[in-house]
Amino acid sequence: MIRFTDKIMPSAAYTIAVITIFSIHLLGCGAPQTQQSKSAQEPDKQAEYHYKLATGLIYEKKPIAALKELETSLQLDPLFAKSHYLKGFIHMGRRNHNEALVHFRRSVELDPKLFEAQNALAATYMALKRWDEALEVLEVLLADPLNPTPWLAHNNAGWSHHKVGNPIKAVHHLEMSVFHNPKFCLGYYNLGLVLKSRNRLELARLQLEQAQKKCPRHAPILLALGETYERMDRTSDARQVYLNCQKLADGSMLAERCRNREVGLR
Repeated sequence: MIRFTDKIMPSAAYTIAVITIFSIHLLGCGAPQTQQSKSAQEPDKQAEYHYKLATGLIYEKKPIAALKELETSLQLDPLFAKSHYLKGFIHMGRRNHNEALVHFRRSVELDPKLFEAQNALAATYMALKRWDEALEVLEVLLADPLNPTPWLAHNNAGWSHHKVGNPIKAVHHLEMSVFHNPKFCLGYYNLGLVLKSRNRLELARLQLEQAQKKCPRHAPILLALGETYERMDRTSDARQVYLNCQKLADGSMLAERCRNREVGLR
């Protein structure tokens, strides 16, 4: 399974909201076959071969070489949905969002049951702050009972609703994300952020503590938790959390933010 790190994403909040949609199972379980395109069911064997070469190159952190293999794959079979998806995946990782959109859209057109492509398309709209368009994609995902990762769609729908000012829907979807996957720390984190923004501090604390337990090495969670403790007048707890944040994020801007918050409480 491949993940982009939060060094690639534009902000911690965006990272925690959408990062897992870039987790893809490139080898092994493919998307369900559909009647939308012959190529989605029976891709050209040579095109599939070059696609698999590209997946290996991504594992080896060679995105340029992977793109070349995908170009060859799509020359052999322009209707091979997975190659469009993977090409979009690489462009998204390089923050070429508009180019990523082209390939994610094409991938979904060719194979509407390629759920990871729909997730990635929504994530790209989110990266571009095109929240309403992200929600349109996510509504389709959420309505499909065959979607194997509903917690991802609920998580991103919740964050998108939060950004467009629909807090009730935001909380509902984020609660559904952790209902579907109780180990999903990103859902707890986003739920905590939304509740904190609404000044529901005790509920926010509970969600952020859950997130911290499940992802103990994700420093942005500690920053949010520390801020929540501060607002609850739990100064000693806040200071300890900020100190832990500094250790985890050492050398980063996040560590500096945590240091400044801790110094301000002395």
